[in-house]
Amino acid sequence: MIETIAGYWPGLMTIYIASFLGFVSPGPNFVVITAHAVKNRRAGVATALGVSFGTAIWVMLTSTGMMTLLNAYEETTLMVGLVGGSYLCWLGVKSLRAALSGTKFSDEFNKPSSSETSFLRAILTGLFIQMSNPKAALFWIALSSLAIKPHTPSIVIITMIIGCFAISLSWHMVLALVFSTGSIRQTYISFKSVISAIFCTLFIGFGLKVIHSVIAGK
Repeated sequence: MIETIAGYWPGLMTIYIASFLGFVSPGPNFVVITAHAVKNRRAGVATALGVSFGTAIWVMLTSTGMMTLLNAYEETTLMVGLVGGSYLCWLGVKSLRAALSGTKFSDEFNKPSSSETSFLRAILTGLFIQMSNPKAALFWIALSSLAIKPHTPSIVIITMIIGCFAISLSWHMVLALVFSTGSIRQTYISFKSVISAIFCTLFIGFGLKVIHSVIAGK
């Protein structure tokens, strides 16, 4: 088994390095994780988990050839992009409402009666953001081609999925933990309206960018 993986190691390492560079580049995942983390650490960690689960799903779909089949139907890609972009815009509107109100976001995640529900909702938010970005599909299709061939052993595919998930989880957890530290959270509390307005701009900007890309590429 080790010998089999070793034969594909150069391609796998290229995928791991490229995926890390993709993760650290600011985008919707970065914004949604940090936006949740400054409100509450549990929310940030849960969102990071959701994004990482989404990463594993994308890698699985592209490495097994299932994404190629889905991409054959343009309507599927268009619908995913429109829904994902609209959801990002909705998060932007939600951030704007928070900027204009005096509501403390942490209240939503600190209520004992809703902590489990809120944690799960944050996971699903991260998962949805990751899975509803058509560019993620193209990114993973391109990377998978570096190591995955028609007769690539299953153990190599599993290794790629686990490795990419681990890299995604590690980086996004760092984001969640760093942006939920006391000093950063205190800054958020002090400048909540301004920071929420910035998140609003970023969410809507990324949402419109996703919608434009799928419409233009139709």
